Amino acid sequence: LLTLLEAATAAGADISLDTYPYLPGATTLSAILPSWASAGSTEETIARLTDPAALARIREHLEVSGSDGCHGVIAEWDTIEISGVNHDELDHYVGRTIAQIAAAEDRDAFDVCIDILLRDELGSGILQHVGHEENVQAIMRHPRHTGGSDGLLIGSKPHPRGWGTFARYLGHYCRDLGLFS
Repeated sequence: LLTLLEAATAAGADISLDTYPYLPGATTLSAILPSWASAGSTEETIARLTDPAALARIREHLEVSGSDGCHGVIAEWDTIEISGVNHDELDHYVGRTIAQIAAAEDRDAFDVCIDILLRDELGSGILQHVGHEENVQAIMRHPRHTGGSDGLLIGSKPHPRGWGTFARYLGHYCRDLGLFS
């Protein structure tokens, strides 16, 4: 990323970038679906999630070839943690990964994911534990970087970036680690 940024700025592009100072990302569980599967209304997506042929294609994208909803890679079920649900009967899933839920219920992780999507009407929030500290720090050190946050303050376990981003920049990365003044 930084190599591409340097090449673009050397060619005259006016580019900057931002990060938030946390390793997990936050989004919705439905965001990991391939874009074709989540296109249109909630009802259209739910219809695809109940169609055997569409489900087979979705499984292929999520577990074999990579989903554009997962940035082109396969879903790693042990990194996808439920952070919030719309329906109270699913509260017991909050704070657990898809892999943990699947193991506890002796079920297939893909089937658990689809079941949660359907039962929560696509409303489940997730934390994706896929960040790498060395990448976060390298990006933060770049002179075109600025701190940013797009926190989602929803669900019973929202991402801490919604309230702690700038305190973490100043406390942990500036004061404690000395990455910048």
